[in-house]
Amino acid sequence: MNPEDIFKMGERGIKITGQKESDAGKKQKEIPDLKNAPVEKRADGDYVFWAVRNDGLQLQYASDELKNDRDIVMEAVGENGMALQYASKELRADKNIVYAAVYMNNGLALQFASDELKGHKRIVLEAVRSYGRALEFADDELKNDRDIVYEAVQNDGNAMEFASVELKKDRDFVLGAVTEKGVALIYAADEFRRDKEIVTAAVFSNGLVFQYIADSLKYDRAVALTAVFSNGKALQYVPDDLRYDKDFLIAAVRQNREALAYVPDEYRGDRDVVLAAVSKIGTALEFASEELKNDREIVHRAVSNLGTALEFASDEMRDDHDLVMVAMDCGSSVLRFASDGIRNDRNLIMKLVSKDGRVLRYASDELRDDKEVVLRAIDNWFEAFSSASEKLQKDEEIIEAKRRSYTKYLTPGLNKDETDEDKMGSAWGTADKATDRAMDKVVDKAAERAADKAADKSADKASDETADKAVDKSTDKTVDKSSDNAQDEPVGKTSDKTSDKTSEKTSDNASAKAPDRESGALKREAVVKELTSKRNALLAQKVIKGLESRNMTGYFAQNRQEALKKALELIPEGSSITMGGCMSAHQIGLVDALMDGNYNFIDRDAYEDKRAAMLMAYDADVFLSSANGMTEDGVIINIDGNSNRVSAIAQGPKKVIFIVGMNKICVDVDAAMKRARNVAAPINAQRFGLSTPCVKTGSCFDCKSPDTICCQFLITRFSRHKDRIHVILVDDVLGF
Repeated sequence: MNPEDIFKMGERGIKITGQKESDAGKKQKEIPDLKNAPVEKRADGDYVFWAVRNDGLQLQYASDELKNDRDIVMEAVGENGMALQYASKELRADKNIVYAAVYMNNGLALQFASDELKGHKRIVLEAVRSYGRALEFADDELKNDRDIVYEAVQNDGNAMEFASVELKKDRDFVLGAVTEKGVALIYAADEFRRDKEIVTAAVFSNGLVFQYIADSLKYDRAVALTAVFSNGKALQYVPDDLRYDKDFLIAAVRQNREALAYVPDEYRGDRDVVLAAVSKIGTALEFASEELKNDREIVHRAVSNLGTALEFASDEMRDDHDLVMVAMDCGSSVLRFASDGIRNDRNLIMKLVSKDGRVLRYASDELRDDKEVVLRAIDNWFEAFSSASEKLQKDEEIIEAKRRSYTKYLTPGLNKDETDEDKMGSAWGTADKATDRAMDKVVDKAAERAADKAADKSADKASDETADKAVDKSTDKTVDKSSDNAQDEPVGKTSDKTSDKTSEKTSDNASAKAPDRESGALKREAVVKELTSKRNALLAQKVIKGLESRNMTGYFAQNRQEALKKALELIPEGSSITMGGCMSAHQIGLVDALMDGNYNFIDRDAYEDKRAAMLMAYDADVFLSSANGMTEDGVIINIDGNSNRVSAIAQGPKKVIFIVGMNKICVDVDAAMKRARNVAAPINAQRFGLSTPCVKTGSCFDCKSPDTICCQFLITRFSRHKDRIHVILVDDVLGF
């Protein structure tokens, strides 16, 4: 394909990547390191091509000749537009190369284009569309172009800083700009800060711009009201004369609960003002007077709006049984703000754990050591086991209850009778018993061959029988497999005759072989783990670069603990947080940490009205999710049934944090989509007890079943808003 065709593709919005793939590149197993490569490698076209395909910025280490190679440079800027800075002077003047660069890297690459192309309207327009402040690098003539500057300001109001003096003084242009982005007023000509029409339009768009307007207009009631209606926090910049106006204060706190922090002290005890604030969001109770924190009507309104407001109520209110129950409609974690007396109320806690086992973690130490209470909680939610006292965590009845609850959780579609438990194979207990048996027995090669042969036969019948039945049939005729296998999977009973024969044959060398096998297995496992982790670390860096090119931020955690630490760093205390179905967040301990910490965690499972709980996500500070699949260059794939998750990812919450195990990384969008449909969807459909073809077959049928969970597909290929989407990659197998 010639360069002109590439430019036309870009104009039509078609993704641009390099066109060449060398045979040497296909054979590469690791990303070349040009920085430390010998001189001859830096001049090797195939080697350099493969290097820049994986990391465009490696172009800086290529030979001068290859920096002038059109195919190599196109591949580099296709991977990372900022690689343009390392291209030859000739290619930085090539409109096709430059267009590809600004298209792929948020417009910032425009700064490295030739002076002539900084004046190319089509290229500059593409640059400012994706990164408004790229206007800084445009030719002066284009900084005076209304179309270009308006496009830049639409993307980022701060781009007005780089507009021409003429446009900053153009009243019609400024009015249009501040209507779109109020912050543009900061960079407009000074006289417009005294222009009531322009100022009103600006503060309507962004109330906080009120701080930059002329002092004369700050005393204008209509302008000030417009500002606080737009953002209640603008109250902090309003003159005292207006801040003592009760109606004005009510308007501010209704818009933003944090505005109550800027209300004069005497009005924090005003019932009307505080009621308006807690009706907007309950946690505004934090800024109320001590007297109103003890006012039952005020507290009831606050906790009805948001249960976590109970934290700011008086001790007396936190000991009010009815108020606590109202607050807990928001989620079980609210119980942590109740009084010690309520958290030790056995009848109440028994009632609560029957509905939500997670309540146990907030019960008193005495009740977490109460066997009946703990059993009731575990039956509802297997993870309640971790909240039981240390003594009860060693109790066999408690341990068995956890196993039953876990099995029920994994297969909600099964009946609870004994037959269905047999179908599940009682995997937990079987595995433990098998391991114990394996440690006491020695297996010779003949027995291993017999077991393998029987296992092959059982595999042929796997479509008609459960896995456990197949194992039982094979192991009725054979001895237990070696300790390597027995520690990893359940083993059936061995017939007495076979066992006797085996022990006779191997009695002389059994004690020597078993430890060797065990030691060898452990070594092999350690090697596999080390190599996998090394590969994951390298791949994660590629994914993170891909995310950066898409205006998203990526991180790599070597384990679940690091992932949890990074997630909490990204979530300020006091934030309102909700989530879609995200097993990964549970697995790294994030949900528990949020419930136990100083956060407003909105637990949708605790709401009877699920729709109301889901709608809260759109106004949350943080939304947690995982991915059904993700590409090596940072594209995220999600499939949804109710669509609450994909819609919140796309629009609404201020910040979205993905927790993604490296098991979900795929080579491209097609592979990620196949993973989502053929791996994640069938498992989730099984987990929810649905009746879809994939539950029966394990793979996607592109069905239109009433139970289908593949209703909406979301491909997140770019984030319009920087610092909104964060992805934590974890060197672990997480989720489905």
